[in-house]
Amino acid sequence: MLIAVPGSSDLGGVLGVGPADPDALLRAIRDRFGPFRHRHVLVLSPEHLAVAAREQAHVVIAADPAARICVLPLRHHALTLSLIGRAVLAAELRPGGWSDPGESVHLVRSIAAHSRSLVWHPRLGSLAEPSPTVGERAIGLLPSRSYFYELGSSGLVPVGAGPVPSDPSGWHVAGPPPSPLQSALPGVVLEPVDYSPAGYRPYAGRRSVEVTHLASPYFRPWSGPKCPNCSASLVGALCAFCGCGPATEERLDEVSPARQEGIRI
Repeated sequence: MLIAVPGSSDLGGVLGVGPADPDALLRAIRDRFGPFRHRHVLVLSPEHLAVAAREQAHVVIAADPAARICVLPLRHHALTLSLIGRAVLAAELRPGGWSDPGESVHLVRSIAAHSRSLVWHPRLGSLAEPSPTVGERAIGLLPSRSYFYELGSSGLVPVGAGPVPSDPSGWHVAGPPPSPLQSALPGVVLEPVDYSPAGYRPYAGRRSVEVTHLASPYFRPWSGPKCPNCSASLVGALCAFCGCGPATEERLDEVSPARQEGIRI
């Protein structure tokens, strides 16, 4: 199985994909692997790139109708999603690890539910999410003031007021951590990641730095029914990759992009 993340660079076995071009996922797969041989592709997408990710999935399916693609939008930035993807691929190789693509989706959701995606802002600049108040912009001009924002939270938090690390391990940062960022997280070991974001990020400015607190993977074997079409374990009532299953209701974010549009694959 292949895991891809739009809006990121490659990280280990996780494929980074530029979000701007509709054929970017197809080109990235072919450039890295040659002729298409991954029948199951799990796309972990930041929420603001979900529409573009589904468009890219359609292009892959059009080029190879045998492809099975799950686009899973999550409330995390691309650094966290890339780290989750890397952890999930590593978990497949461990004794008792997951054995089919449907199980990997369950593991992704488990890790994502307990991980944190933060952005450190040395300057607020043209930040769009969340929209800073006039007071926050004024205070942010001071060289000694910076802010954190945790995706999914209500707003900016001045350094010194949070976030409060409950666990000093498992913290990652995009590139070498600037010394002011390290000072803002006392007692935390920031592991630098050879990663760079791509495309528009509404929650980040030009100098913002993505930070992740990654939960430890914990896999409980999934014994649900198998998809009759592609053999992946069903996620909910449907297969997350091809949309098949004994379904009575559908959740849009759990269905393959082809099924969402009524395309037979």
